[in-house]
Amino acid sequence: MAACCCSPADERHGRLDEGHWKAVEIAVRAIADRRRQPDAGIRELSDRLWTHSRLSCVAGVRAVAAAAPRRPLGDPCTALADALLDAVERTCLHPDSHWQRTPDDPSVDTALLLPGVRGALPATDPRTRAASSRAAANWPTTTSATASATTSVPWKRPRVPSCCAGS
Repeated sequence: MAACCCSPADERHGRLDEGHWKAVEIAVRAIADRRRQPDAGIRELSDRLWTHSRLSCVAGVRAVAAAAPRRPLGDPCTALADALLDAVERTCLHPDSHWQRTPDDPSVDTALLLPGVRGALPATDPRTRAASSRAAANWPTTTSATASATTSVPWKRPRVPSCCAGS
């Protein structure tokens, strides 16, 4: 699933023309049509119902709803975001009340820290805060969905290419 990007500010400043809204409608339709299908998105390793990817879609669809209050897309986007979040809550909430990577993988992924940043949930959301606490407690061994297809690889600070390193 791919999250779509548009903001109320883009709409207020007249940055979204009919071509943009057509693209937004296509993205929203793709999210609605494929929301129950496992996928690997851009960064994930295998086709699964990745929690962080699904919550990214919630954030994107909520942004569309906020940007489109006077368009026919607004109310359906709000309903879709609510339905997506409900599905994630039912399938990806660990018994300890934190988000887990997928419905069948109870581990915490550092990508699960992003829902509050992206606007899927308030930053104070207890599930996201619990995932953050769990990830911090396991920091040396917390993995990301992009780390490895078959093993948990400890997180490592990315190497800065020499062209980007300061002098």
